[in-house]
Amino acid sequence: MVEQVTRAAAVLIATPVYRSSFSGVLKNLLDIVPEEGLAGKVCGIIAMGANDQHYLAVDIQLRPVLTWFGAYLAPRSVYLTGQQFTDGRLSDPKAKDAIRDLVACMAAMRRGLEHGDGAAGRR
Repeated sequence: MVEQVTRAAAVLIATPVYRSSFSGVLKNLLDIVPEEGLAGKVCGIIAMGANDQHYLAVDIQLRPVLTWFGAYLAPRSVYLTGQQFTDGRLSDPKAKDAIRDLVACMAAMRRGLEHGDGAAGRR
């Protein structure tokens, strides 16, 4: 997994919310990814919790960690709840649109980095 993260052009991080934070499995992965493994990479965040009460918890805690790595973060994240799923599949049209928008934003950011556009390309 570390090698896949290190080789990736962009990383979409998805995690459940546990005790108002990202999962321990994700924490363990980030502990062994070298700093340069995410430096200069576009990253997006998707989190899922039981209800809307913790919609900012992962975003507030994970963004600083990814910033420490030197990742370029998509400006918005996606938060999902179990109510947006039917028979184990995402069924909420707004949630689907939010994920599409996140991926499109990440792709645009990545293209900007490849072409040296904007401040991110001057790093």
